[in-house]
This record gives sequence, structure tokens and C-alpha cells, in this order.
Amino acid sequence: MAIVHYYFSISSQVWWVVLCFTWFLAAFLKWAPESIEALSTYFHVAGWGFPTLFTLGVLVTNQVDGDVFTGICSVGNLRPDALFHFVFLPHVISLGIGIVLFAVGFVSMFRIRKYIYNVKHNGIEQNVRKLEKLMMRLSLFAVCYMIPAIVYAICLFLQTQYADAWLTNWYSIRCNRPDRLSFGFTQNRDQCPIDMDSMKPEKALFFFRYLSQLVIGIMCAFWICSPKTYGSYAQAYARIVHGRSPVRTNVH
Repeated sequence: MAIVHYYFSISSQVWWVVLCFTWFLAAFLKWAPESIEALSTYFHVAGWGFPTLFTLGVLVTNQVDGDVFTGICSVGNLRPDALFHFVFLPHVISLGIGIVLFAVGFVSMFRIRKYIYNVKHNGIEQNVRKLEKLMMRLSLFAVCYMIPAIVYAICLFLQTQYADAWLTNWYSIRCNRPDRLSFGFTQNRDQCPIDMDSMKPEKALFFFRYLSQLVIGIMCAFWICSPKTYGSYAQAYARIVHGRSPVRTNVH
């Protein structure tokens, strides 16, 4: 499950970049929908290929371990350097690229809106309302994604900086407990390190780390639940199972 979680986490970050890149192509470079759709194969290769490479790197270097504080298996819990290179850096880089592309596209759309206001013709108000609705929807989605993603990045960074001190504190406390055998410590208590003053892990940090991931996933799931999404899945199901696309028939 740790590998599956890591794979789809990286995939979601790549698809965030793809989304912002298509927005950049449409808003800033004025690409037609057909031209953007022609790149869909490359988008899928990137969206599923890059996570595969990262996941293979994690497996080859054996970076999956258990979190002693939450009991959740993931990447880099006991190795801050692995957490930094395999989790933190990909997340921050993809988030930063996406924010830049989205900001450039948003500024371009704002200029288009201003231009439409200055052009006098019939139906101007309807065109402006459509553009404003599009900008509002995309802005809402971007904000709902970026805020939890930034919180997640902050939590990851703090964990990479203080994980060694937290693990030292955890090891010292558990090794000196009377029931240390239940934690796997077989040596005598006098052989346990005494370092009770090390920094203790912040429970709130782990809470917000996992909460931010859940918020992003739940928000994206609600966002894509639409009749168009349902129709796309129905069409894919019909092609796979029946070998054809669902065709509407008119009853006279």
C-alpha cells in the first residue's frame, strides 16, 4: 500500500502540472482545444510515466519504512534524506511550476476580460459573464489545491529537518520503559541511551500532514464528479465491455 500511495501521490502532482500547462497553452498562448487535445498522449505518458520512474527509484533504493509515530508505512519516515529527495522535492517543484503557469494564464485571461470590456458589440455582457465564470471556477480549484499542498510541503520540510531529533527522543523513551520488550528492545536498560531532552515530535504536524493529503484528494474527487465525467466513464466502459461506444437513439 505504501508503494501505491506513493505512486498516485506523485501522479497527482504531475497531473497538477499538466492541468496548469494546458491552462497556460489556452490562456496565454491562445492554443485551440484541438491542438491541446493532440498532446493528450504525451500528457498521459508524463502523468503515469514519471511516477513509475520515481516508484522504481524508491523500490531499488529500499526507501519504504514505517512511521514509528503514526504506524503508517510510507517513504522516508526513518531517513530524512530520502523524504527530502523522493517526497519533498518532487512536491515542491511540481507545485511551484504549476503556480507559475497558472498565474501567467490567469493574468492573460484578466487582460482578455479587460479587452472584451473595451470592445462594444452585441452580446458583450454574455461573453464577459462566461469568461468570469471560467476564471472563478479555475481560481477556486487552484486555491483549494494550493493551500493544502503548501501546508503539506511545510509539514514535509519540518519533518526532514527535525526527524533525527524526534527519532532519538522516541528511541530513548521507549528503550528506558519497563515494557521495552514490547517495542523490540532486548538489551539491558543500562545500555539504553539517555537523551530525554531531545525535541519531541509535534502531533499537530503529523495531523496536518495527513489531513492536507486527504483534503486534496476529496476536493479533487468532488470537483470531477460531473455529467461529463460520468459520460466519459460510461463511454470507456462500453468500449471495453461491449466493444462500442454508447449511441443515443431517438424515439419517434
